[in-house]
Amino acid sequence: MLVRVSINKMNSGRMQVCCARPNGNGYVLTYPAATARADVTNTLRALGISEDAISKSYEMLADFGPDEMLLVEQLEISEDVLQRNGFIAV
Repeated sequence: MLVRVSINKMNSGRMQVCCARPNGNGYVLTYPAATARADVTNTLRALGISEDAISKSYEMLADFGPDEMLLVEQLEISEDVLQRNGFIAV
């Protein structure tokens, strides 16, 4: 299924990886502040996001305020892959 993969850095320092389908249904993973960057990086890699796209996303995220979503990439990811990586439907 086609999903928009986004990163959200929260006020508390926690981070989320969000995968939203065009019809609005989505999946989310939230990581604690202490390990957020490493966890988000590993999750994006597991979803098939390139190292270049990950690096560029972190550069851009530095300019974003809390709770602003940064679109990383739009790609085909099966629901099975999302579930295997721990995403929770929202």
